[in-house]
Amino acid sequence: MRPVQRQIGRYRGKHYWQEVPAVAEPAHYTDFMARGWESKSVEAQQSEALEKSNESKRRLTAEEAARVREKETLRLARQRLVQQIESTQNPRHRKLLGDSLAELEKKLDEVGKRDSPRV
Repeated sequence: MRPVQRQIGRYRGKHYWQEVPAVAEPAHYTDFMARGWESKSVEAQQSEALEKSNESKRRLTAEEAARVREKETLRLARQRLVQQIESTQNPRHRKLLGDSLAELEKKLDEVGKRDSPRV
């Protein structure tokens, strides 16, 4: 096959061309691959990943799940407060947010102590 010329730019009315090799393109994307192959491969990869993750995780009891949710909620609230403290300009509002942050950290410590193994 002969190379094909392709326009790569134009400057002050002058056209610039580049020779690129001609590639025989298939008439349809199914000429080289069976239809639906890609989605089946993706589906298989997703199911394998799901099986691996299910095997490695142990089931939490309702009590453990509630503690994990509580801890995550407190952690996200703390993160939001920190962002608000960084962006606020008013000193009174900043003090109020700081007090709220101290209370949240106290609650996080309590939750952390409940999670730690007792000796």
